[in-house]
Amino acid sequence: MEIQTEAVDSDVRADAQNVLHRYPAPLVAFALAATLRALYTALAGFAVPYLLLLPAFITGNHFTEHLMTPAAGLQYALLGVWERLDTLNYIHIAQFGYNEPFIVVFYPVYPLLIRLLTPVFGSALLTALVISSVAAFFLFWGLLLLFRLDLPEKVAIRTLVFYALWPASFILFCGYVESLVLALVVWSIYFARTGRLWLAGLLGFFAPLSKAIGIIVVPALAGLAVRERRWRNLWAALPLAGAAAYPLWLHLSGHPQPWQAYPVFWQTKSNWPWITVIHAVQTLLHLLQFGGLTSPVQVAMRAGWGLFFGLQLCWMAIVFALALSRRLRMEYLLYGAAGIWIVLMKDSEIAQQQWIRYMLMLFPAAIAFSVREKDSFLFAASTVLLFLFNLLLLWFFLQWILVL
Repeated sequence: MEIQTEAVDSDVRADAQNVLHRYPAPLVAFALAATLRALYTALAGFAVPYLLLLPAFITGNHFTEHLMTPAAGLQYALLGVWERLDTLNYIHIAQFGYNEPFIVVFYPVYPLLIRLLTPVFGSALLTALVISSVAAFFLFWGLLLLFRLDLPEKVAIRTLVFYALWPASFILFCGYVESLVLALVVWSIYFARTGRLWLAGLLGFFAPLSKAIGIIVVPALAGLAVRERRWRNLWAALPLAGAAAYPLWLHLSGHPQPWQAYPVFWQTKSNWPWITVIHAVQTLLHLLQFGGLTSPVQVAMRAGWGLFFGLQLCWMAIVFALALSRRLRMEYLLYGAAGIWIVLMKDSEIAQQQWIRYMLMLFPAAIAFSVREKDSFLFAASTVLLFLFNLLLLWFFLQWILVL
């Protein structure tokens, strides 16, 4: 079940003989993370004069009473423009704790880091962005090391770039937890594959404490542990302890559980994945119906949203197929299957908008695409098109239109 093509295998052997010619992984990761951080900061800053910031979209979110406004000038262009959606919830938890029942769906590691480091940076928002950016650097570093275990150097680097640019990847540099939980997952798998088992278990412990979907590291670690067949396999259970720690704390402190808060406060319920898929198709069909719409503006908005939703579903289908490619290692297949199952269990219109962000968890899909697509031009063209889609998502995010 591992990547098995004669061309790739020969390239890997040749690449192993030229280890000294590899670029230092931390340097590559830093260059990529710093470039993207600067690019997104510049794009967001230049976009400020063109943002509509319609109150109807903003007031539907929590903790928007004291938002920074464009009147703040440069401070807004650099920081305030990123004060969006889930970032507000994480900053609120960092400052006031879990004092509202609906915010228990946001797991504690990220807001705890914000709270601890805010005295260093002086601003909770700046701290959140710094943590995410540093986590993105470690994520890219770990991914490159992981890719190098299976791919030749050039293919590993282009796979990393492809992943770093695909749709919704800008979220890795927002005040969101994605880059942190992914960094923990990736380094956990890397340490497991290279024999540093307790490090793998320790980082895996914190992954589901950062975000619930971090639990998908368990199947990957379990698959690797089965190969060992020794008492040291106990490290693979540490992520399960991490997954149980937060619900246990919520129970002992009298808070509701996330699975209780989702249907009550977030209009999201758990469902069988195939039922969720049916509901997504029904949503798309509804968006393609224009009966009863009298205004050309309404028709255009419905058509635009239908096109976006259709593109999102197509991208999801592609990532799902790649994540389950038979060319991937067994632990990646287990990881991908668990990720797809968990993503599709969240059923609601809000969850459907967030699916494209959850695709970031399925990084093995980037490996499968790199191995499958050998034409450099087509690979580059695909990367550019997906990056343009990523920038479109960033624009909608800055406008508060897209609930990512």
